[in-house]
Parts: sequence; C-alpha cells; structure tokens
Amino acid sequence: VHERSGFVFVKTGPALMLVGVPELNRVQNNWYDGPFEQALFRILPETLVVFPTENYYYFHLGHCGEEFRGNLNFSLFYPEPEVRVVFYTTANLSLQGETFSPRDSTVVKTFTRQNGLRFEKLRENLYRVQIPVFPKPLLVRFVPIPQSPPPLPDTSRFEFIFRTMDESGLLFVLTYDRKEQDFVWFLSDTQFVPVPLRQVGDDPIFVHERSGFVFVKTGPALMLVGVPELNRVQNNWYDGPFDQLNDRQWNPRLSSIFKEFAASVKKRVDARGYMRNGNRLALGHYVHFVVFDDFLVALDQCLKPEKTLPYCISRSYNALVSERNGSGEGSPQKP
Repeated sequence: VHERSGFVFVKTGPALMLVGVPELNRVQNNWYDGPFEQALFRILPETLVVFPTENYYYFHLGHCGEEFRGNLNFSLFYPEPEVRVVFYTTANLSLQGETFSPRDSTVVKTFTRQNGLRFEKLRENLYRVQIPVFPKPLLVRFVPIPQSPPPLPDTSRFEFIFRTMDESGLLFVLTYDRKEQDFVWFLSDTQFVPVPLRQVGDDPIFVHERSGFVFVKTGPALMLVGVPELNRVQNNWYDGPFDQLNDRQWNPRLSSIFKEFAASVKKRVDARGYMRNGNRLALGHYVHFVVFDDFLVALDQCLKPEKTLPYCISRSYNALVSERNGSGEGSPQKP
C-alpha cells in the first residue's frame, strides 16, 4: 500500500500490479484518483524552459484514455513563493478549440513552503524546484528578456516600464502615459513576431493574423489599440497582455505607480498590483472590440494628429456601439 495515495498493489513475479484505488480519491477528483503525477513527471523535459508569460510552463498529455492540458506556474519571486499545478481534461473544451474548461472541472494544486515546496538558485536564471508530488526535483530555466528601452513615439510622455512576453508569444513593451496617467502597450520588436502582421489598406493599421490584435503605427512604434472581445470571453491565450507583467524582471517604478493609484482610489493594492480579492489590476488602455469593421470606423475617426491615441479610439468605439444599440439595430454580433 502506498501511504500517501492509498494505492494498493499486488506483487506478480518481478512487478507490482496496481489493483485498487480509494473511491474517495475519485469522488474528490484529487491527485490520487490515479497516478497522474507520475504520468506528468515522465513527459517533462530534463530542464523546463519558462518564459515570463506569468512564469507558466504549459503541458498536455494522454492519461487513462483522456487528453489533459494544464500548466505549472512558478511564482517564485514573491514574498510568499508558490508553485501551482493546474490541469483539466479536453473533454470539457468547447468546439472553439481554445476555450478553457469550466472552473469546476479544473484541478488546481498549490504548493508553498508550508506544504513542502523547496527550491534553490543554482546560477543566474536556473533553479532546482522540488514539488511534493513529483519523485525528483525539476530544473527550471527562466528566460530573461533584454530590458533596453525601445524607440517610442514620445519619451517625454511614454515612460518605459519593462519588456515582457504575452501568452500569445508576442513581445510587448509596457509604458506609463504620464500625460493621461494610464498604461499603454507597444509591440516590442516586429522582427520576432511568429505570425506576420497584415496592414489594412494604406492606413497605419496592422493586424496580427493569429491573435487578432490590432496595432497603430505611431512614430517608430506599433501601439496596441484593440483585442477581439471573443478572446477575452473565452479567456484564451489571445485575450491581451493586460495581466502579463514581467514579475522576474520587475521595475520598482511600477510599484510606486500602484501605490499612488491605491492612495487615489482608497483601495488596497500591493506592490505587484494585486487587490484584496486576489485579482490583479488590468493594465493597458485598448479596446475589446466585437465587430472588426465597427472598430475600423472608430479608428478612422482618430487617425489625425490632433487626436490622442489610444483614448480617442475607445471613446469613438463606445459611442458608435451605444448609438447603434439605441437606434434599434440591436447589439453587434460576435464574429
């Protein structure tokens, strides 16, 4: 009998045959309703390479006749370090293909120092991490992103915070708009875009084919101005970089901005942007649009030197949608 899981084995010749699993484990849908952690450990590479997309390592595997997807989240750089293991069966995915399963069918296991998490820094960007459910420690290499400020349209207005990587695989630059006291995202470097950008006619508007992200060329940079609303509803990899902060290459300036914001709205916000309820502040001023053609109309109204991007776009788009809804034409349909 395996003490931790309660699995029962019978020795048959040179091997141990699994013959029993406690029913309570299956009812609770816990880690011990079957040897899932062993199956997961076997497919992991010798060294896990983790990009700063909130420090996730994604996986998928077949187990007990089903396909599972999930991630390991290595949040080691907080005052209270933790690792979360999340997985769900693809049987709960919609036919859209990228929609996450419902919360009640997703298994989440959180490990901290209190319940057995151990880790040590071996050298710069390389850590040894022991998660209690795995038989051996994992080697985790965190990929740094060069933090030199890129060319921006107006450095007196846009303050460079840091570069980071979105879950879409795109490199972004987070800036703080001193004039409007808001955050604006720019594409970090078009040379490393995995899927080409498509220009809309002769306008300075560019669309990322895979994610649907919409950018406007402002001076030497591409400013993110729109993300499809359907991506946000599905909570998929293309819902925008609003929460994709580079926690491992943190800029203390961002913490000071959070502190000023918390004082102004009289809300509790910690140094990393988390509120009392555990949610993180959504950073970045861009539009979640429903109908692309409507969004282009709003963009066209704002592509003038005297207009302030990206704020003009959100006002124009919201006014357009409100006017349509009030005229009896009904709400725009999702694409």
